[in-house]
Amino acid sequence: LKVTELRIDSRANPIGLDVAPRFSWKLESDRDNTVQAAYRVQVGTWDTGRVQSDVSLFVPYAGPALQPRTAYTVKVEVWDNH
Repeated sequence: LKVTELRIDSRANPIGLDVAPRFSWKLESDRDNTVQAAYRVQVGTWDTGRVQSDVSLFVPYAGPALQPRTAYTVKVEVWDNH
Protein backbone atom coordinates (compact mmCIF):
# COMPACT_ATOMS: atom_id res chain seq x y z
CA LEU A 1 0.00 0.00 0.00
CA LYS A 2 1.40 3.36 -1.00
CA VAL A 3 0.25 6.96 -0.41
CA THR A 4 0.55 9.04 -3.58
CA GLU A 5 -0.30 12.53 -4.76
CA LEU A 6 -0.33 14.19 -1.34
CA ARG A 7 -1.97 17.58 -1.74
CA ILE A 8 -2.34 20.46 0.67
CA ASP A 9 -5.36 22.58 -0.19
CA SER A 10 -5.34 20.90 -3.61
CA ARG A 11 -1.72 21.92 -4.29
CA ALA A 12 1.56 20.02 -4.23
CA ASN A 13 4.19 21.72 -2.03
CA PRO A 14 2.29 24.95 -1.34
CA ILE A 15 4.07 28.00 0.03
CA GLY A 16 2.53 30.77 2.13
CA LEU A 17 -0.72 29.32 3.40
CA ASP A 18 -2.88 31.82 5.31
CA VAL A 19 -5.44 29.34 6.63
CA ALA A 20 -5.34 25.98 8.36
CA PRO A 21 -4.51 23.50 5.59
CA ARG A 22 -6.54 20.51 4.45
CA PHE A 23 -4.81 17.34 3.27
CA SER A 24 -5.76 14.97 0.47
CA TRP A 25 -4.07 11.87 -0.92
CA LYS A 26 -4.55 8.86 -3.17
CA LEU A 27 -3.64 5.24 -2.58
CA GLU A 28 -1.96 2.64 -4.75
CA SER A 29 -2.08 -1.06 -3.98
CA ASP A 30 -1.15 -4.27 -5.75
CA ARG A 31 -4.03 -6.08 -4.01
CA ASP A 32 -7.56 -6.11 -5.38
CA ASN A 33 -10.38 -4.54 -3.38
CA THR A 34 -8.05 -2.55 -1.15
CA VAL A 35 -9.52 0.47 0.57
CA GLN A 36 -8.31 2.77 3.31
CA ALA A 37 -9.48 1.79 6.80
CA ALA A 38 -7.55 4.37 8.86
CA TYR A 39 -5.09 7.25 8.51
CA ARG A 40 -2.59 9.27 10.51
CA VAL A 41 -1.38 12.77 9.59
CA GLN A 42 1.65 14.42 11.20
CA VAL A 43 2.68 18.05 10.75
CA GLY A 44 5.56 19.23 12.95
CA THR A 45 4.60 18.16 16.47
CA TRP A 46 0.88 17.80 15.65
CA ASP A 47 -0.33 14.25 15.19
CA THR A 48 -3.87 13.04 14.55
CA GLY A 49 -3.00 9.63 15.89
CA ARG A 50 -4.67 6.70 14.16
CA VAL A 51 -8.11 7.75 12.91
CA GLN A 52 -10.51 5.00 11.81
CA SER A 53 -11.81 6.51 8.58
CA ASP A 54 -11.83 5.99 4.84
CA VAL A 55 -11.68 9.76 4.27
CA SER A 56 -8.71 10.89 2.18
CA LEU A 57 -10.02 14.21 0.84
CA PHE A 58 -9.71 17.55 2.63
CA VAL A 59 -8.72 16.18 6.04
CA PRO A 60 -8.45 19.35 8.17
CA TYR A 61 -5.41 20.43 10.17
CA ALA A 62 -6.44 20.90 13.80
CA GLY A 63 -3.12 21.63 15.47
CA PRO A 64 -1.50 24.76 16.87
CA ALA A 65 -1.17 27.81 14.64
CA LEU A 66 1.46 27.34 11.97
CA GLN A 67 4.28 29.84 12.20
CA PRO A 68 5.10 32.22 9.34
CA ARG A 69 8.29 31.63 7.33
CA THR A 70 8.54 28.10 8.65
CA ALA A 71 8.78 24.95 6.54
CA TYR A 72 6.80 21.97 7.80
CA THR A 73 7.04 18.33 6.84
CA VAL A 74 3.76 16.50 6.34
CA LYS A 75 3.62 12.74 6.83
CA VAL A 76 0.61 10.60 6.02
CA GLU A 77 0.33 6.97 7.07
CA VAL A 78 -2.59 4.75 6.11
CA TRP A 79 -3.94 1.34 7.00
CA ASP A 80 -6.04 -0.77 4.66
CA ASN A 81 -8.85 -3.25 5.05
CA HIS A 82 -6.50 -6.23 4.76
